[in-house]
Amino acid sequence: MLNKLVINFEIPQGYVVESMPASINIATGNDIGAFKFMMVNTASRIQTAITSTIATAIVSPDFSPVLKDFYQQMMDKQNEKIVLKKI
Repeated sequence: MLNKLVINFEIPQGYVVESMPASINIATGNDIGAFKFMMVNTASRIQTAITSTIATAIVSPDFSPVLKDFYQQMMDKQNEKIVLKKI
């Protein structure tokens, strides 16, 4: 299952990006899952592209800790903040 989400944010006039999440690309191994988070800043816009892939519906219980860590990294990355600064 492939999920892709692209979001565009307009930066209000009088503001600049002070900080934003770094791009990341992670995988579970064994070709079970992958997650790509990319954020690009232009002068007046921020574009975020998030792609997640889960290749199998049934996973061995032994693989559970790896999946738990994979999903935790996904959640942590998506919860990072974009900080704008007034100029």
